Amino acid sequence: MSENPYAAPETEVSLAESSDESIRRELIKHETSVKSIGLLYWLGGILLIIGGAGAFFNGEADGITAGLMSLTFAAFFIIVAISIRKLQQWARIASIVISCIGLLGFPIGTVINGYILYLLLSKKGGRIFSPSHQEVIANTPHIKYGTSKTAWIVLVVFLLLLGGLIAYVANA
Repeated sequence: MSENPYAAPETEVSLAESSDESIRRELIKHETSVKSIGLLYWLGGILLIIGGAGAFFNGEADGITAGLMSLTFAAFFIIVAISIRKLQQWARIASIVISCIGLLGFPIGTVINGYILYLLLSKKGGRIFSPSHQEVIANTPHIKYGTSKTAWIVLVVFLLLLGGLIAYVANA
């Protein structure tokens, strides 16, 4: 029997993911958790700016010194926040140092900074900051991490409770 000259050519179609896509999917949750450290540092920087401005405008010599120190730390925190969200290697080291100091804030600071150290010092944490992973990110911009609806609901409830607690304390 002869071949049909009008038949579509037969080729194998591969639906498998590329190597970069599989690596990105494997590390995307950890990468997102590491980038959330940057958000915490942004928040810390903003709080330091508010506290530093209050101390600076107090007018006393000690207040001015404390305000300048606070504003300096705020600038450092914000620079580290931006850099850790970009997954720059030096920001990983700076965050490790900040978190080691933060371990002294017992009990909540110890728990939060212990988790941050886990994220940064784990094997996945090391891979995320490597130059090869930067290439993986550049090759897979279409892969995004989606936060679950449950996480959003928990966050909203937490923020409402926190707001209620602040309002209660302010009125007491």
